[in-house]
Amino acid sequence: MNTKTIDIPGWGSSDSCTYSVGKHKIELYVDEYMIYSKDFIIDLAPSEKLEVELKKAEDQLNEIIKTEYLKSEISNCQTEMAKIKEWRFMRSQSDREIQINAQQQKINNLLKKSEDEKKVQISNQNSRITDIKTKIQNAEY
Repeated sequence: MNTKTIDIPGWGSSDSCTYSVGKHKIELYVDEYMIYSKDFIIDLAPSEKLEVELKKAEDQLNEIIKTEYLKSEISNCQTEMAKIKEWRFMRSQSDREIQINAQQQKINNLLKKSEDEKKVQISNQNSRITDIKTKIQNAEY
């Protein structure tokens, strides 16, 4: 078997990779003719992938914290409350108070449901973040 190794200087180093993450191709030419072509993929180390995943999970947690759950439903109920509070001819004060109390109860229920959903989402995301951090600690490189 006639095998020869060729060392190509200037491509990479033992300290770092000169290629970015993604798909690449090496082509070998002799006298303007391609005699060899090889595709290869540069990927992040598992620990680096987990770091990227952790950053995304933390960003999602921040979005969850900023999110107002059931915002449109609460807004609609508050608009309805404003209409109920308007003075209307042929409506007794007690009917008005009953309607206001009922509407306020709807608003309170939606606010509680919104808070509960937010707590669940935050808890789930915190669990996910904890899992990723555990995987990072156990990653080999």
